[in-house]
Formats: sequence, structure tokens, C-alpha cells
Amino acid sequence: MSHPGPGRRQPLQPPFEAYDGTEPFLFASYSHADAETVYPELLRLHALGYRIWYDEGIPPANQWPAEVAKALVRSSFFVVFISPNSVKSQNVCNEIHLAVRRGKPVLPVYIEETELPEDLQLQIGTIQAIRKHRVTDDRFRRLMERSLPATLRTAGPPPPETTPARVVPAGEIITNSIGIRLRLIPAGSFEMGSAKGDPDEQPVETIPIEKPFYLGVRVVTQEQYEAVTNDKPSRFKGPNRPVESVSWHHAQQFCRSLSAMEGVAYRLPTEAEWEYACRAGNTTEYCFGDSPGRLKEYARFAANNSLETSDVGILEANAWGLHDMHGNVWEWCQSLYEPYPYRADDGREDVAAPAYDRVVRGGLWRYGADLCRSAYRSYSTPGSRDSYVGLRVARPLP
Repeated sequence: MSHPGPGRRQPLQPPFEAYDGTEPFLFASYSHADAETVYPELLRLHALGYRIWYDEGIPPANQWPAEVAKALVRSSFFVVFISPNSVKSQNVCNEIHLAVRRGKPVLPVYIEETELPEDLQLQIGTIQAIRKHRVTDDRFRRLMERSLPATLRTAGPPPPETTPARVVPAGEIITNSIGIRLRLIPAGSFEMGSAKGDPDEQPVETIPIEKPFYLGVRVVTQEQYEAVTNDKPSRFKGPNRPVESVSWHHAQQFCRSLSAMEGVAYRLPTEAEWEYACRAGNTTEYCFGDSPGRLKEYARFAANNSLETSDVGILEANAWGLHDMHGNVWEWCQSLYEPYPYRADDGREDVAAPAYDRVVRGGLWRYGADLCRSAYRSYSTPGSRDSYVGLRVARPLP
């Protein structure tokens, strides 16, 4: 595998099915909020020849997080990246508990000084010769070489890529010139709508997504919006907060200007693309299940906000690594607000259509959990500017 240059991210290896149990591998546990810090360290290990499993890029047809538990049980070594984000992550805590119960050798790597909750102290304290280490460049590499068994390594580092036109694997992340990170969303199909939801979410139908596309890992921030437009429209100020108080027309202009800067055609996602990416292979009401009990882990909404927007990307991501698909701000879609059944060729994706209502998706900081459901639809006039509507960008494959 070639080293992906600065800001360019690609999956390390095929997902769990590539490991048939005949070769040992290590399981990497971390909060998706720390991905930008953790990923370079996983890349270092991979360059050294270590066989690594991590939970990004799992095919959407697989069950999640059951697939994660399955991989952990079959792994030979457990590395957990500890930070304030990870100790608050129920998924990371569950992975630690399971690793301890299964007697896995555990190496905690501290991203920053973190006070462990008592239950984690008790769990990690049961492992003999436990070490605490911080992530640093060369020291991290030397630490891993000393701490990890040689059996976790292949015969040598993976060979560099020689194929000129690489097929981009599902799950790759790229970063553009203004820092927008985009996840490759695979082609596929999904059940759009909800039989339990409002009348405009029905009928539920299988909708194909015929081509893969990139979608922003996070909503566009105020800093990113200003870098393109030199404008600061938002009511709730903060460089890493979502840009809001932008109309659908402003969102279209942002995409056109960004396209001119990058030489790539950016656009808003269609309504079908948005719901497909939000679900990330899940058929439940939320990306994590049917009950809103865990929504606070994923979304800023009426139950856990301070009557304003919050920085993007600080809560849990869905199974495809996308943050804030539930809550924080509504997100403009390309689509006209039209009744179901959904048909991509019925004119609803026409950006030049008259000034009828356009779809917004995802829920917002000021209202309840029901509006955050994956299938929930709302709309606004394309000229309206509200402090709870922002945008997330999409772009085609090169």
C-alpha cells in the first residue's frame, strides 16, 4: 500500500472477513472523534507490517456492532487509544470489557492524560504488566515494536501499489484544500422511509444508489464556509460550529464556488443519498437502533443542547464514520419536497426548478428526538435563512 499523502485517508486492509483465524491480528479500539489522531498511528503500524482490524469500512450488509464483537473475540491482541472521548464512548467501554473477559493482552495508548472511570480502572487493572503510553511519532513506533508480538506482523511491510488507476474501496476518506473531509459512500440499495413514521415518509420502497459518491464526514463549518465565500452568516459564532442561517441558494453558490476552487463538481446530496448515508446499512429508526435512548451519544437536540449549535464532530459517528447525521442543524438536500414514492428521475432533483420547497434532513438542536429519525422529512423555502439549517457537501468520484 502506498502512503496516502498529508490529509488523504484510505482503509488499511480489507475488513474482518480477510482474517480467517489462521493468522493473529490486533484489534484497534478508539472513539471516532479521535480518528484524525489515531489513524496516522494505525498507518504507522500497518507500514511496519502489523495485521490490524478496526471498525471503519465494514460492508453495510453486515451487522454492526455484532461484527465488531466478532472481530474482537477472534483477535490476538487489543490496543485501546484512551482519551476523554473514548472513555465516554459506550462502544469503546464495551470493547474493553469484552477484551478483558476474553483474556486478551491489552495495551492502552494514551492520546492525552485522561482520568479513567472507576469501572475502567478496575477492568484494566486486572491485566498484569499494563503500560501507559502516549502517542508520539518515533516513540510510538518504537513502543509498538517493543510491545506487540512479532506474530502479529507479516513477513514484511505491504508492497507499494503499482496499479495506475486504483479502484477506490468503500470507506476511503479524502480531505480537500479547505479541510473538508469526505467519506466514500458505496453504491447499493436501501429501504427508504418508515412504516412507523409520518404519512410523507411512506410508502417504504427499496431505492437503488447506483453510483458511489463522496459525502462530507461533517457538516460544513463556519471556518470552511468563510474560506470559500468570505462571509460569516451564522447566528451562533464559532469556527468549528456548523455554518447556519444560509439559504438553499447560498448552499448552491457555496458548492459552485468550491467546485471552481477545487476543479471538482461539489453539490448537495439528494434526499435519497442523504438517508442512505445516514442509515449506513441500518434499517432502524436511528442509525444505532429503534429506541432514542442512546441519541445523546450521537446528536445535539432538545435533551442535551444549550439552546444553540455545537461544534461539529464531537459526538459518535454512525457506522460509516459520518458525524451529526442526527441533530445539531438541519441539512439542505438537492431535492424538491415531493410526495413518495421517491423517483430520482421525476424532476425532484432539478436545481433549476421553480422556487418550491426544498428538503431538509437530520433534525436540529432545538427540537426533540422524533425529528432526528433517519427517515424524518422536513422542508423550507429555498430563500429562507434560519439559525438551525446548514449543509453537508457531496461530490462524485473523479
